[in-house]
Amino acid sequence: MTGASHSYKLGFSGTPTPNANFATNRALIVNPNNEPLGVAFDPKRFDMSLVSTPATAAHKKVNTAIIKDPPRYVRGNASYRFSQIRGFAFYSEDFGLRKNISVKERFRIQIRGEWLNAFNRHRFTDIDTHPASPLFGQVVGVGGLPRQTQVGVRLDF
Repeated sequence: MTGASHSYKLGFSGTPTPNANFATNRALIVNPNNEPLGVAFDPKRFDMSLVSTPATAAHKKVNTAIIKDPPRYVRGNASYRFSQIRGFAFYSEDFGLRKNISVKERFRIQIRGEWLNAFNRHRFTDIDTHPASPLFGQVVGVGGLPRQTQVGVRLDF
């Protein structure tokens, strides 16, 4: 059995500066009271039917009050990635069973079964990190790999 758990650091982008040679702009962080970047997210309150509805409080993961889209021709001060706020973990358990059967001394049959993502876990996928977006700070999707089963037979002689 193997299990995996991975999460990723979030970064906040801003509206690109017109006629500039650099690709993107960063968001502007205005945080005089040293508030946390993340807000409490309760997965039980998540409603998939409201995933595209702006300002859905139950879908909020980012403290949008302190992150702003910078004005035109102003460079943002946000770092590339933040370790204080992360995306959602991804859990997946894989199992395998194997049985070797000897037939006389010359032949061996192996019967094998493997289950990938055996518990069919899903996860919250993306968080909108662009301050100019109406869905900024919200979880905007649920996904994951489907459960897969493989069965195999091998004959050694």
